[in-house]
Amino acid sequence: MLSVFGVYLRQWIEHQVKTRIVLYVSEVLEKSALFASLLIRKAVEKEVLNKGKLKKLIFVFDAGNHFRSYEAAHNTMIYIPLQYKQPCVTRYLVEKHGKGPCDAQIFSPMRRFLKQACLRPAFFAENERQVVAALKEQAAKEQAANPDGPECVIEVPTLPARRPAAKVITMHNCQINRSYCFESLLSKSAANGVQIRNWIFSDSGSFDRLNFSVEEKAPEFAEWKKGYFQDPSWQKPPLELGCDNAITRKYQSQKDRPSTRPDMKKKPARTVASLCLRDERQLASHLAKKKRKYKAWQPDDSDISL
Repeated sequence: MLSVFGVYLRQWIEHQVKTRIVLYVSEVLEKSALFASLLIRKAVEKEVLNKGKLKKLIFVFDAGNHFRSYEAAHNTMIYIPLQYKQPCVTRYLVEKHGKGPCDAQIFSPMRRFLKQACLRPAFFAENERQVVAALKEQAAKEQAANPDGPECVIEVPTLPARRPAAKVITMHNCQINRSYCFESLLSKSAANGVQIRNWIFSDSGSFDRLNFSVEEKAPEFAEWKKGYFQDPSWQKPPLELGCDNAITRKYQSQKDRPSTRPDMKKKPARTVASLCLRDERQLASHLAKKKRKYKAWQPDDSDISL
């Protein structure tokens, strides 16, 4: 199992809008603010700011918790503006909005590339790099057929071996789920080197200056959450009789765990004989019910009069 993180880039260059789709395929299976922040930094550094400083860098996110959180807000409101000396705007879409267009523009082409690759005879991918190679091949064919279409960048991201510590912004005069637009400007007079304006909505005519502080957050666990893709069980022979592994032991432990509910404790253990007796009683009850219905349907001679 692999995860795909998508970034949709739009830039106004020479009186024309240029579009680029960035897909990061990783064995890390996390939908966390830390994972998203690291990949956003990578996309900003390699795909956006490598061509020079922008007048304004605008981030647009849906209302998912891995984007609209105080940890992710530190990344786009403080870290990226200070690290790259770049004014930034962070915008959040209204709840339950924006996911459909994102899927259509980013993940729909990716699924199409993967389906086209799977149609090739003897196609098999053993790791994420082989999946990326197949996606790149199909993306290059589509881009050659449509040069004016969006450019696709597909990579396997390089992540730290262990989950690093993160920083969290604490907002003292607002809540992040009550505002939809923040602007970060470099300021020598600000204590943290950046001034954040809370516009509440992107079309608002006035703003409130955000009072905030920054704290360091230790990782909840050291290792990244990964799937079984690198250790595929389908390539291993089946278990021999009498052998067990982690999966069978976990399954057996769930069966052996006693119930804490009092009504479950009162029920006796079921045996094959008790189950057969139960079925016989249910069948006898069903047959008796059918006989009563049939007898009630038969006409009675005593009720017939001339």
